[in-house]
Amino acid sequence: MSPSARSPEERLAESIQRLLGTQIRHLRREAIRTVLTFPQVMAIQGIYRAGEVPATRWARWTGTRPSTVSELIDGLVRRGFVRRSRDPNDRRVVILSLTPKGRRLGRRLRENRSRWMSDAFRGLPTDDIERAIGLLDSLSERLGGPRPTMGVRGRIRGSAGPGGSALAASSLSRAVAHA
Repeated sequence: MSPSARSPEERLAESIQRLLGTQIRHLRREAIRTVLTFPQVMAIQGIYRAGEVPATRWARWTGTRPSTVSELIDGLVRRGFVRRSRDPNDRRVVILSLTPKGRRLGRRLRENRSRWMSDAFRGLPTDDIERAIGLLDSLSERLGGPRPTMGVRGRIRGSAGPGGSALAASSLSRAVAHA
């Protein structure tokens, strides 16, 4: 089927899939540079964004079995990036947080990703960027993501737990589970 024969919705879905694939490839290259696995980098980024998170919630967010999360986190604990603690209100609950070393890496990964994405947007008309933000926020909400929240400088932005937008979180979660 030729590109023009597909519906605009199908073409948009394919464009978003290509964009997410590009972002995943970039994140995999980042993982290689850090000598961590892609799922470990995703875990550090997610915990960095969340601050601290119960391990079971992390498993739900990523669509991963708790035993798989435990194995993944074991490696990050051994390397000094992640700390496990117990919830003082419910000792059965394991809370994941980053150590200072993990926070430094999380900050560096976030800054690198933001710089990479911002560089790609540089030169685009501001009106196009604003329309894209509105469209992506609307798609995120339609796909079950949370409503956009007020971000830095009063701008509205979306958030879907530790991984970012609902679209990215969904695709990246599947990639983490299958990586």
